[in-house]
Amino acid sequence: MKRLIRASMAAVLAAMLCMTASCAAKSTYGSIRPSDAVTQSFKEFKVNPEYNYYTKGSGAQPKAVLGIDKKYTLGSSAWTATDMTPEKLKSIVYLVNLGAPNDSRYVGSNVLDAQKTVVGVFYSEWRRGMVLVDPEKMTVVVRPDKRSKFDLPKMLR
Repeated sequence: MKRLIRASMAAVLAAMLCMTASCAAKSTYGSIRPSDAVTQSFKEFKVNPEYNYYTKGSGAQPKAVLGIDKKYTLGSSAWTATDMTPEKLKSIVYLVNLGAPNDSRYVGSNVLDAQKTVVGVFYSEWRRGMVLVDPEKMTVVVRPDKRSKFDLPKMLR
């Protein structure tokens, strides 16, 4: 009886491991990594023709700008697609910085997949978040982490 229970438990664990590995193979977690070069390109209002651009927040007060390689589609409805031009990017960057607190510094970042390949760019005061890339479906999901900078209480910043 004990052997049957152990064999059943082993089979269940093996099935769970296979399911987990299958999910991990389809979608992989990436990251948002700050980059001085990306920050500078946003400050110079450079639009990459290889990217589709999106904004997060209201049109009058956007909180972030996201550019995703055209090989991918954005797998989230939380972002608004934007036909980007240098003039429009200049206006958005101005509005993004206008709404920033005085001690906040907006940062450009690379959006990376699990293999550290750049799949896009990101400009916001939010310095990190979740990035999920599905190489089979060619989708990217970016969810910024909206916590305070470095998780420090405001009095310590």
